Formats: sequence, structure tokens, C-alpha cells
Amino acid sequence: MGLERIVTILQGKESVYETELFLPILEKIRELAKKQDIKAERIVADHIRAATFIIADGVVPSNKDRGYILRRLIRRAVRYGQVLGIEQEFCTEIGAVVIHKYSEAYPELLKRQEKIVEALAREDLEFHKKLSSGLKYFEKLLVVDGKATFNLLQTYGFPPELTEELVREREAKLVQTPVVMASTGNLTVSLAGDTPSASTVVKSAARVPFTKVNLTATGGDVTIDTLIVERMGPAVDSNFQDIILLDVSNGVSMGEANRISSELTLSSQHRTTFRGPIRIANGTTKSIMLAAHMGVSLNSSEKASLALVDMTLLGSATFSGALPIGGNLMTMNNKITIATATVKASAFPSTTTQEVGTQDYAVASLQIINDSVEKVEASKIVFTQNGSAGDSDIRNIRLVVDGSVISKIDQPANKIISFILDKPEVLDKGQTRNVVIRLDIVNGSGQAVQLKIVSKADIVLRGQTYGLYILPYYQDGAGMSVKESPFYRSAWTEFRTEFKKHQALSRTSSAGRFKGGLADASGDWRTHLSRRPDFIPRIISF
Repeated sequence: MGLERIVTILQGKESVYETELFLPILEKIRELAKKQDIKAERIVADHIRAATFIIADGVVPSNKDRGYILRRLIRRAVRYGQVLGIEQEFCTEIGAVVIHKYSEAYPELLKRQEKIVEALAREDLEFHKKLSSGLKYFEKLLVVDGKATFNLLQTYGFPPELTEELVREREAKLVQTPVVMASTGNLTVSLAGDTPSASTVVKSAARVPFTKVNLTATGGDVTIDTLIVERMGPAVDSNFQDIILLDVSNGVSMGEANRISSELTLSSQHRTTFRGPIRIANGTTKSIMLAAHMGVSLNSSEKASLALVDMTLLGSATFSGALPIGGNLMTMNNKITIATATVKASAFPSTTTQEVGTQDYAVASLQIINDSVEKVEASKIVFTQNGSAGDSDIRNIRLVVDGSVISKIDQPANKIISFILDKPEVLDKGQTRNVVIRLDIVNGSGQAVQLKIVSKADIVLRGQTYGLYILPYYQDGAGMSVKESPFYRSAWTEFRTEFKKHQALSRTSSAGRFKGGLADASGDWRTHLSRRPDFIPRIISF
């Protein structure tokens, strides 16, 4: 039994990637990455770790024998680094973490550190220069034949195995049926009769309603591609933190209204462009509120409004109505101080693997903290499911606050998990509510789930003294401020069927276990690459 299997058992984990052998490497990758993809993260971690040990054994990247296998490992890692949004060369940074983590047990890593760093840097830089142009060339290919594969190898340095992997991925995308939205009707655009009256707006207030617009489709469905909103009136843009569109159709309140798009800031032209698709079914009316999150400081007595100034429609649809459509002027008030609250990510759960059939699993957790003297009520919480799991893979999703279930939905709707509380949860001064999302895993072997809060307004809070909505301050698990989306994200949870611990801890590198790019070479890795069987790369496909 190898070191990794022993560590996995002793630490009570279900995957080696959850142990201390991999966590520091994965943490560094996530620090560099701009996107999240659990498969890509593990491939990068696994391949760069293996490459570090192989180079320490005296192998250098080349086009022959062991050197070729090493080259394939590094280049596949670089390619998946791009999947994670890592734009710069990164292999040396990951290699440095490997050296630091393992050098006490394997001192030769420190002795040969200079050679390891040099080899990783050279191969990373060489392939990084060619990767983007090679991928562009690949995307233009209608047929990937022997000639194309040879060109990708000779011109862009793509090993044939990497090209095969790209082909499989493209074929998987092609089998998905594209969604075609019909857009053939006429859209009537008008100012709603119950648009907000002229009033006073307060600093730091959220979901402040400015202008209500009615969109009515006749003669066919209509799909909006873009909507342009402009700030008007004798005021400055700094009064506005963000602009947001809310769906207030059928009399839905501002607190319960779903956002049509994430909030956007105003440009130097006092405008912002919201992108669809926004669909209005034939014979129906969608009511949209042009709303705002106000700045932390306002220029008192200035007056501003929000107006719909332009839109584009998909297909042959047309629209009638005079633009711009603006609401009433609102007066800025910088004197009143309203409630404040903090949303902080909790330390659990960690990245894990769960069996299909697992019930009542805690997939996400956070805290809501009332930082003000004003009582604060929470009325709605919205999560976006970011993983590969389908809506029907997770069911019976519960919102648990301080141990009690206060809201429940059957399953996500288009990856959105929205809890609207029948009775708002009230927090007194200084109080904290511990929020946990629990669910049942009913399907989706090989898939994963991760919950995110992508809009700062997805947790709807309101102070009871003034009755105004507020935006919480967001913090990560270490208490550091989070100022960009996602404002919260849970750890990844993978699904598998009929999980048996001894099977999960007994991954080997025999050729029969590999399905992807390195399958043909895996059988002789133990003799060619390393004296350490546990450090042979294990990830080829999931």
C-alpha cells in the first residue's frame, strides 16, 4: 500500500485530493485561477507534481521516451491552466509548492531545485506562446485528420494525445442541442402607470426603485438581446453604486423580485448595457423595474432618474413605443444612516466526494451578522449552482437557520436555488444567524455541485426602522473582504455511485485504468519514470 493510500485512510478522506498531500498545491492553483473547474485543478496539481519528481530524477522534456512523457504532462497541465483562466506562466509556482511540501521526505528536490524550476519554466514558456494560436487553429478545423494532427504537433507543439482529447471535448459539445429562442412578435414598450413617484433616496440603500417599464409581446414571442439604461437629471453618477434590473411582473414586491441581470456600474456616458436574452412570451407582459444600489455617500439635494434609452431584439421582432422612457426624479439624502450587515463564509464543508443516494448533505454554509443598532430582516436568499450537476441531480433542498429548516424547494430551476421566506428571519443588534444549505443527492455520478452568490443583492436584507433594503458586506472564511462576484462560493462536492472506500483508495496506473491521452504509455511508467509509484500521474479523465 502506497503513501497516498495510507494518508487517505488515516485522515478519513474519500479522495487523495482532500488530504494534505494535495491541498497546498490545489490552494495555490485556486489562488492563480480566475475560473473554477475541479477536473482542471486536479489535472494541473497531479501533472505538475509528477513532473517535478520526474525532473528531479534527471529527465528533461524532449520528444523521446521518458522526456516525451514528461513533455506531455507539462503541456497538458498548461492547457488546463488556460481552462482555469491562468493567463501567465505558472508551472514554476506550482512546482515550488511541491518542492516545499515534499522536500523534507525527499531532500533531492531541494538539491535539484534549480534544474526543476529551469525545466518547468522553459517548457511552460515554450508551449504557452503557442497554446492560444494552436487552439484557434483547432477551432477552425472542420475535420481533424492526420494532416491536421501533424500540423498541430509541428507548428504548435500539441502532442497527438492532447489533440485527441480536444476532439473528444468538441464532440461532447456538438451532441448538445442548441437552444433557439423564437423572436418574431412585436414588443410594446411603455412606462407603467404605477412607476415610483418622486421621492427621497438614502445613502447605501439597495434595490431602490426608480422606473417601472412594461414590455408586452403580441403576434409572437419576443426576445430582447440588450437593454441600455441611462442616468438622467442634475446629478452625478457617483450617487449610484450599481444599476440593477428586477422582474416585478404580476405585482411582485421589490424584496421578492428576481434580478434579470447582475448589477452593473454606469459608464462615463452615464449608461450601462444589460445583455439578455430576456424573453417575453406572446400575449404576456413583463414588468421591469430599473433600480439602483445607492452609493455610500450621496450629494444631498441632487436629483436623478433612470431611463430606458435603447434596446435591441433578436430575430425579426419589432418594437413600438417612444424611447427614452424615464421615471420621476429622486432626491438624494446623505444624512440618514441605515442598517448594516455582514455575510461571512463558514469554514465547512470542505471539498469532498459523496455517494449518489446521500441524503441531508450540508453543501454550503455561511453566517449573516447584524452589525447595526437597527433590527435587520432576511427575506430571500438566492444561490447559483455552478457545478456540472443537473437540476434533477439534487433534490429536497433546505435552508437551515440555526438548526431549523425555514424554507425548502424541490430542485433548482435553471441552476438557480431561490429561497423566499414565508416569515422573514429577524436579527437584533449584534445577532448572528448560521445558515446551512442541505440537500439530497439523487443522481449525477461523476458530476459536481458548488453553490455561489453571484450578485451582492442575492441575499435580501432590510432594516426595520426605515424599511429600506441594504447590501451586506461579504467576507470569506478568513474574514477578508470580498468585493467582486462571486461574493460567496462553497467548496466542491463530487458525486459517485456505489462508493466503496477500498476501491477509491486503490487507484493504480495500469494501462487498463486510463481512458485518455496517456493510456498508451501508462503501462511502463513505473519502470521508466520514477522509483515512487505513488507519484505517478493519475488523472486522465473523469
